[in-house]
Amino acid sequence: MSVTISAIVPVYNGQDYIEKCLDSILNQTFTDFDVIVVNDGSTDNTSKIISKYQKIDDRVKVISQANQGLSGARNTGISHSNGHFIVFIDGDDWIDKDMFKALLDKANGSELVACSYYREFSGMSLVRKFSIEGMLEKEDYLSLLVCPINQGKADPSELDIFGTVWGKLFHSSIIRDKSITFLPYGEIGSNEDLPFNLQYARHIKNAFIIDSPYLHYRRDNESSLTSGYKPLLSEQFPKLHNYVYNLLGNHTKLLELYDYRVAFNLIGLGLNELRNPKGFFSRYKAIDKILNNSHYSKSLRKAPINKMNLKWKVLFFSAKHKLTPIVYLLLRTISLILKFRNS
Repeated sequence: MSVTISAIVPVYNGQDYIEKCLDSILNQTFTDFDVIVVNDGSTDNTSKIISKYQKIDDRVKVISQANQGLSGARNTGISHSNGHFIVFIDGDDWIDKDMFKALLDKANGSELVACSYYREFSGMSLVRKFSIEGMLEKEDYLSLLVCPINQGKADPSELDIFGTVWGKLFHSSIIRDKSITFLPYGEIGSNEDLPFNLQYARHIKNAFIIDSPYLHYRRDNESSLTSGYKPLLSEQFPKLHNYVYNLLGNHTKLLELYDYRVAFNLIGLGLNELRNPKGFFSRYKAIDKILNNSHYSKSLRKAPINKMNLKWKVLFFSAKHKLTPIVYLLLRTISLILKFRNS
């Protein structure tokens, strides 16, 4: 039997978080929905916890599978969903009780609805503001997805504020009719949300942005499906970049914006290398290799440094000119700040 919304919840070793996630969904003020929980090979008590929820609430459907990563888990959820709309909620996050209602209230006449969110650190909660609200035409929404730097966003750390799949209401008919899926996580290493969002956005006419937070994005879960050191990330990212370049075709403006995004990926790539357990020399060597890689250096030469504030200007100027010691120190500083937030 079809429902209005299918909520897809991928989870891996989420015993410390999944109850809060599911409680927040089941306590929604809007009630015509089901919950597809995809247990992606958990080895802790996650299975027992979600089985309990399935027994006490018939809106909960549990799918268990061998570990396939976040992309595989979400794709499984899509294939088992039967809602007119789909929302994605990661198993370590949670939502406010009015989120479904707020998204649905703006769904009439719009083919996608997105709300802002909270970033939840161990010691603080920070609201991520969009600084934009209302109906957007397709081209404007695509620009925000690819890179919001030309929309008054001079902070590269805000690169993906529009690019997540959670906090959004998707039409399931578009996803199914256009065969939209998440790229295999093992091929692209990270950032699987962007190509999914771009595939979807190509087939819509408009999107509605709500600049009010309804989702809580946990930033302190080291066992999540997206945490940990990824030794192949700098080699996998070019595959993602080439896929997106092909997806954007001959759209000059979006291709230019995506060049900016590739340059800004230096932050994520560098922070990933700082997690390398082999120590300083391996980390330094890896960051130096990234700066001297033609794929990244080409985009760094195009980075809109003049549109950044001072702290980012120093980082990207140094990266552009391959000043590895300065880049390393600045990335290390960013890493320490993030650790402090989570302490």
